[in-house]
Amino acid sequence: TGVLSYAKSTDDTNDSQFFITEGPQRFLDFNHSVFGQLVEGDAVREAISNTTVNASDRPLNDAVISSATIFNDTENGVVMLRALGSGSAMITVTVSDNEGNSTSRSFMATTVQDVANGAPFLNAIPTVETTVNTPVTVNLTSQDAENDTVIYSVQKLGTQNFTVTVDSSTGVATVTPPSGFTGELQFRATVRQTTTPTTASPDDNQLVTVVVSQTAPTGIDLLPASDSGASDSDNNTRAQSLTFAVSGTTPDAVVEVLAGDQVVGTATASGTTTNVQVTNVAGLGQGSTLFTARQRIGGQAGGLSPSLAVVLDSQAPAVIAPGTIPASAIIDQALSVNLQHAEEGQGLTYSLLNAPAGATIGASDGLLSWTPTAALLGAQTLTLQLTDLAGNVQEQQIAINVIEQPQVRVTLQAVDTNGQPLTTVATGQEFKVQVIVQDLRQGASATGVFASYVDLLFDAAIIEPIANNPISHPAPYRNDPSGTVQTGLIDELGGFSSDSVGLDGDARVLAEVTFLAKAAGNPALRTESPDNQGNDILLYDITARIPFSRVDFGASPFVVGADFEAVDDAFNFDEDSGTQVLNVLSNDTVTGSAVLTIASVGAPTGGGTVTIAADGKSLNYTAPANFNGAEAFTYTAQNQAGVKLTATVTVQVTDVNDPPVALNDTFTVFRDSSQNVLEVLSNDHSGVDEASAETLSVTAVSAGSAGGTIAPGPSGLTIRYTPRAGFQGTETFTYTLSDSRGGTATGTVSVSVDEANPPPTPQNDSFTVVEDSSEASFDVLANDTSNDPTETLSIAAVGTSQVGSSVSVSADRTRVLYKPAANFSGSEVITYTLLDSGGATATGQVTFQVTAVNDPPVAVDDSLTAFSSSGTSNLDVLGNDINVDVGETLTIVSITQPAAGLGTLAIANGGGALLYTSPSANFEGNVFFTYTIGDGTGETDTANVSLLVQNFVPRDVSGTIKFFANGDSTLFSGYSLRLTGTDANGAAVAQQTTVGGDGNFRFAALAPGEYLLERDPLPFLNDSGSSVPIISGASDGNVVSDLMITGSLKAGYFDIRDFLGSTARNSLTAAVNSDGSSQWVAARGDWAALSGLEVALDTTAQALQVQAVNASAQNVSASLPLSGTSSIVTEVAQESSVRLFRVWGSSQAAGLTPAGNAASSGQSNTALVGEGELVGAGELVGEGELVGEGEAAPPVDAAAETASRSATEAASRPLTPAEALRSLLGSSATRATHSTSPAMSPEAVDSAMETVLPSLQLELADDLQEVLAQGREA
Repeated sequence: TGVLSYAKSTDDTNDSQFFITEGPQRFLDFNHSVFGQLVEGDAVREAISNTTVNASDRPLNDAVISSATIFNDTENGVVMLRALGSGSAMITVTVSDNEGNSTSRSFMATTVQDVANGAPFLNAIPTVETTVNTPVTVNLTSQDAENDTVIYSVQKLGTQNFTVTVDSSTGVATVTPPSGFTGELQFRATVRQTTTPTTASPDDNQLVTVVVSQTAPTGIDLLPASDSGASDSDNNTRAQSLTFAVSGTTPDAVVEVLAGDQVVGTATASGTTTNVQVTNVAGLGQGSTLFTARQRIGGQAGGLSPSLAVVLDSQAPAVIAPGTIPASAIIDQALSVNLQHAEEGQGLTYSLLNAPAGATIGASDGLLSWTPTAALLGAQTLTLQLTDLAGNVQEQQIAINVIEQPQVRVTLQAVDTNGQPLTTVATGQEFKVQVIVQDLRQGASATGVFASYVDLLFDAAIIEPIANNPISHPAPYRNDPSGTVQTGLIDELGGFSSDSVGLDGDARVLAEVTFLAKAAGNPALRTESPDNQGNDILLYDITARIPFSRVDFGASPFVVGADFEAVDDAFNFDEDSGTQVLNVLSNDTVTGSAVLTIASVGAPTGGGTVTIAADGKSLNYTAPANFNGAEAFTYTAQNQAGVKLTATVTVQVTDVNDPPVALNDTFTVFRDSSQNVLEVLSNDHSGVDEASAETLSVTAVSAGSAGGTIAPGPSGLTIRYTPRAGFQGTETFTYTLSDSRGGTATGTVSVSVDEANPPPTPQNDSFTVVEDSSEASFDVLANDTSNDPTETLSIAAVGTSQVGSSVSVSADRTRVLYKPAANFSGSEVITYTLLDSGGATATGQVTFQVTAVNDPPVAVDDSLTAFSSSGTSNLDVLGNDINVDVGETLTIVSITQPAAGLGTLAIANGGGALLYTSPSANFEGNVFFTYTIGDGTGETDTANVSLLVQNFVPRDVSGTIKFFANGDSTLFSGYSLRLTGTDANGAAVAQQTTVGGDGNFRFAALAPGEYLLERDPLPFLNDSGSSVPIISGASDGNVVSDLMITGSLKAGYFDIRDFLGSTARNSLTAAVNSDGSSQWVAARGDWAALSGLEVALDTTAQALQVQAVNASAQNVSASLPLSGTSSIVTEVAQESSVRLFRVWGSSQAAGLTPAGNAASSGQSNTALVGEGELVGAGELVGEGELVGEGEAAPPVDAAAETASRSATEAASRPLTPAEALRSLLGSSATRATHSTSPAMSPEAVDSAMETVLPSLQLELADDLQEVLAQGREA
């Protein structure tokens, strides 16, 4: 009951409806019909069974299955029982999950004598093949549920006179074909049992077909002499005449070699191996071709030999695309170009002929590497040789111009009279050629081309300059404009810029030449270096000329008379679709009456062939055999005037699936084994298709010849095979190979089933041992068993311990020897290999549970250092001690005191450290004592301590922070410093202090040690912070280390007043935090003479509060408002929450007064600028930004200043014109003007200031102009 079976309409059919059985169904023969077992829903089955039926045994009301779902049942299982005799037995079923949980249920099974007896049936018999005059045997096999004795019989069918006999007991039938016969023979095979069955049909019959053919050759191979290329055995050849060796031939037979179905060569056999020549190789096309061989005797053709795939390739590899290889290489810079080719990875090799020194290329990957030296400057030619797998060679010339790193590029652009770009013009039309220059340096480094001169060359037969004023020079290159018209040349064309400021890295037009188109063609417009001395190429910030080897001189592809445009094309065809006509001219655009023809065509990149049709209007294209993918080539179209333009054709060849190739397989398995995995795909392949585009799998299998169970594996990549119980011999079957794209092939599998020795059965073991116990032996074989009672078991090997335990095998190989690793506790699993005397093995596991035993700690001796001058020292003696057990804490439980007069000890930090107190502040010597540690469980250990006590004097680290930029020294204050490191006791030190108003700082009472003095970057300055390492020995004293801040104020925060008179020499700068406190204060001039200088915002945030001590030791202060017409305070900038303030002028102008006096100076309407001249604080109308944000301001050249100027003079008088210019532009401006003198003449300054100040677009107040005028008069 509950068996699912097909309702077979006739013998060996299974294509009718299926049913669920109820009660015994002995007529089922288990051949294709039974396919499942009901595991749930038995109540539904019973309800259907109880449905009322009519006289025809049909339900009065049909029971309809409304839906059915196939799913993977993970909850139910089927237990298959086979009765070996009558009786009862208790069956226990145990179910376990992967977490170790299990449950069991038992039931009683009773078997009784089966009174039914079914007839046997034949296993499926495949078509039998043999060769002429060769008898063949057919193994008839059958199934009988009751294992009754069966007999076999055969009956010849048809009119042919052949013999067929059978051994009635073994089922081996022998068929002997008539002499010389080829064709098909048939006979009927029958099986019946010797007793009478209870089923209606007493026997089973099958029709067997025997195909008799001529003897097929056993193999075909290409002779090495015909196999060209690097290998003479890879079956890739460019030869136009091939010779094949055909093996297994019959003397006097006509041996034929076929390419597909076409006979391409014949020879008469004189022995068992015959050479056959194929001469018309060209007619077979290009690509992979399958060759087979057969032989004819008396006109009768035999079977085909195994096929041989030969790749026919007589075409040289296509050239590398021109745009792939750069036209130039730079001296001392590595040139690395990964050349790409359609045949790369398919046996193509790259090589270089006559290569310049250092040039190499990867033979397989095409990686061209070259670092040219200065000796190779100029044009170099490399010969690239491409050799394909078949030995075809392509040589390609590569021209590479070795240049220095280009700094300037010259390009050409053809435009119409309105400046719009052109690619062609008609004859008689005027047009312009623009010469464009560009500074190639990156980012802010590109200041622009200041001057450039070139020779512009052209074909005078195609174009010529117009007669009147053909040359123009757009801004800014209008200074010294030049250019002389000659035949085919505009000589020395160029000029230099009228702008004194850099032009950045943008491309700019240097000159324009107006031409007249005379005739159709390519005028070969190009530029070369100038010839005249002094006509140089210059950049704004480089005074020296740019070498022509660092200039990229360009050309233009512009043509005249191209009254058409060649447009790229794209076509799509199927693989192996033959020759296609490509109408590439159909989309080319034509203006006027142009008639286009195809002048030439390039080589396809993928190995296809392309030719020009007879009329010159189209192309004939043939893709390579079995090729799919994209390949490209170029064609050149021309008009009646001979003007030529080139376009690219891209052909996309769509893959058409070819069948895969299934090769026969042979395997060996053991008798009564199950679910053997047969990897039949290992020798199969995709044939001519790209393997990466297909996934091969087994989609179907045939029935086996000996009743084995055969099915595709779960993934379709293997076959699962189980031989029939007790079967020993050879079983064959076929399988269907699919390529995932609809292609299939059939392979044959032959499985040899041999007698086997089943492996022994190990049972897991578990033992308990004590931590640190000695080695002991353990009997792991006691519960292991063998399937053969005559076999003995032993241990072949043991695994290794993951924790370092000792594991080995006893001398008699019957026990495992185990010793746990030192101090290890816990569980570990060791594997062992179980061996039976028949040679079969299995793997078992033994678990050792190691119980923990408490281990004492290990106290390690210490050598430490202390300092008597520090009074009490903290000693870390636990740092190197060892706690063997996990989860315990070590503490100091007792100590011994040093000898009398050597100091005292005490336990501190709850037993975590020791405190040593020296007997005096200047004591020195060696102190010895012991200490005892405990682990909290009662276990202890003792160690010795050797303490070296040294005397030292506490020392300070102090210094001054000064700002040093532009030759001036400025005191800094209000800034935080850090001192970090480790003292000689090993204690970490981390201190912080604030720089005082006098610029001084101090870290006091430090011990000897190694420290790092650090400061963070200052906001608003080009400053990255700094650090100073300090190493202080025991005998060293105080350390004085000044810190210099050399970074200048960020350019965006400079003011014109920074460069004029006493304002530039006397100033107070403060960076103030959001809470009003100062982060740093910088004082210049007379401000620096004050001590204790402090700056803060008042509580209203409307004024700066300044406090200091003057030279008379008086406390002075001032409140300086932030706004108003009389304010001398400027808020310069803000970074995050920090604000930058500048106080202009001297401390006297700020009105610092002693405490208790009225503070009115801060309300002054003017600030002292220099030598009695006052300028209103609000009268400076415009400010010019001198340099870019984020750049350092130009430094004042200290060497150019007069050394005899006193500090008082520098602080009180205005700057001289030369000093003002250097302050604005930096010392480099002065040197660029007068490179031979460290100073500038007044006349030079006057000239420079007249140029610079308008460029800055400054509007100066009248008073300031008077100051400058005084400098000019001086």
